Amino acid sequence: LADTARDLTASAGDDSVGTWAAILSAGPSVASAYSRAGLESPDAVSAATSGVERSVALQELYAAQHEDGGWGANLDPTQGESDPANTATVLLAMKRQSQAWVEAGGEPQPAIDPSVLGQALNYLEWQAAQPLDGQAGTAQIDERARELYVLSLYDVAGVDTVRPLLAYAVSQPGGQALSQTGQAWLALALNQVGDPADMLALSERLLQ
Repeated sequence: LADTARDLTASAGDDSVGTWAAILSAGPSVASAYSRAGLESPDAVSAATSGVERSVALQELYAAQHEDGGWGANLDPTQGESDPANTATVLLAMKRQSQAWVEAGGEPQPAIDPSVLGQALNYLEWQAAQPLDGQAGTAQIDERARELYVLSLYDVAGVDTVRPLLAYAVSQPGGQALSQTGQAWLALALNQVGDPADMLALSERLLQ
């Protein structure tokens, strides 16, 4: 874990939104894991959790946000369009870094700009509300489950939004279905929105 945090810090020259999202959240998450295990964080983790590294990552992500509130694949917001997958990745990183500091007994640093967060959540909520068409493949359905999990972490998605995706836990007439990974994302979302019965039923399917 410590080596992973160090390697991500060394990747700061990458222009991928996913890399910068990982730089924002990986260090605090690993530090939280060491703290909860009662262990002292290695130097690699301390370097990856420096305020400078996280602040730079956050500013890069702020600058990469598109006008519609989402993020695309790279840091240049003029290249390509926003997409739900990258937007979910950034929102998940922001939530993870905040939760990690709370778990470690500290205040989230740096704090996330609420206007940036609000625009991103509005974008992702709108995208996740679009119906899946008959041509949607497993990858698209899995990504929808992940998006709903991210929205549930921010209390934006409720049980009525998440539960309909259970229909894809079994193969549909056109062969559409969640993969095991997608079912895991959906189980996490169901748990987050307060539907333990469906979460446990889906988890049992995964363990069979």
